[in-house]
Amino acid sequence: MSGPVNQFSVYRLRRDTKETRTRRHQSYAYLQQYGLQVRSDYYDQLYLSEFDPETTEMELRRRLGKDLPADASGDTLAVGDVLAITREGITEAFYADKQSLVPLKGFFHVASSSGLLTMDTRDYQIEGRAGNWFAAEETWIDGHHFLLMQSQKHGTNAAYAVLDSRGHIAAEDTYKGFTPETVRQIREYVKRQEEGQKATEKPPEEEPESGGNEKKGTDKRFNQVKAPEEEPVSRDPESPKSAPADRPVPDRKQEFATIKKRRRKKRRKGKVPMRLRKSVLERLRRYQAGISKKRENR
Repeated sequence: MSGPVNQFSVYRLRRDTKETRTRRHQSYAYLQQYGLQVRSDYYDQLYLSEFDPETTEMELRRRLGKDLPADASGDTLAVGDVLAITREGITEAFYADKQSLVPLKGFFHVASSSGLLTMDTRDYQIEGRAGNWFAAEETWIDGHHFLLMQSQKHGTNAAYAVLDSRGHIAAEDTYKGFTPETVRQIREYVKRQEEGQKATEKPPEEEPESGGNEKKGTDKRFNQVKAPEEEPVSRDPESPKSAPADRPVPDRKQEFATIKKRRRKKRRKGKVPMRLRKSVLERLRRYQAGISKKRENR
């Protein structure tokens, strides 16, 4: 595995949908007032770059508020943009408000119909656990999605269950959220999953070694196939070059006459060749034109 990723990306509302018109350059309080959710479905990625992990969120926000990099399509970080920061492999999303950054939950939206856990998940039943659970918090670690599931009956009085997006236990239960120890356990879980996948992958089959009687670079399968014998080519200069010896040259005139005879026979039996059949659409148009003409004559 490569080292932890340290990068940030800027997302801006798309302009090709009607849903984004009322959201542009609005404060986070405005979105909350009207129940508008901030989801990646409505945004396009504007810029992606690495950064020094020692830089704080607000330092990065102030820097981008003055000037975006030259290759980004935009002057500055604007109100309504989303700043996604991946620090040591852990990704968090923030809403760019007028003077602050507001942490976002569920920005990297996964459709609930996909069968994966999302921040919209409720009434979820965990194997071996009593009662129903709902998604209380989420994080992205090394590109993988993890959630803290809270008991709907006991609330914060019970420990969170740490699950991946497929509903598998990824770490020990915790009362304090995604602590450094929980993150360490999650990374160990990811490592075990990746090692398990590599173990199940079959290595490519090796070609059998050739015996002493076989030449190197040859394949036994090809040695077993017998090449077809070539027929001798006619030496007669009057016959076509492609005609084999002792084979009569077909009479083309007689062949065409036979084909025409078969076509006439089929036509008499009611089978009309495709090239002589009239288009159904053409007949329909003629029929409609005839009806229109009769109506005009009336």
